Amino acid sequence: MNVIGQIELDGTYLASPAIEVGAFCGAECRGSASLEDMAGTYMVLQTISADVEGNVITFRLYDHEAGHENGAVCHISVFFFTNY
Repeated sequence: MNVIGQIELDGTYLASPAIEVGAFCGAECRGSASLEDMAGTYMVLQTISADVEGNVITFRLYDHEAGHENGAVCHISVFFFTNY
């Protein structure tokens, strides 16, 4: 599946290509992408793989400038469903 979006943290949209968004099913990474500058708005354009209908996909942030995972809690998860 594909996800396109912005990342908001503490009321501010993140605007740095050093931020990478990881998509996880449990502990397994199913996709990652860094923020991209799209005419002044930083967006994530991410392909996520899932293999079982109903997989829960959660998101985590990694800051390459700081060299560590951002400890912010992501309050969004998505469910994978196949297209018929």
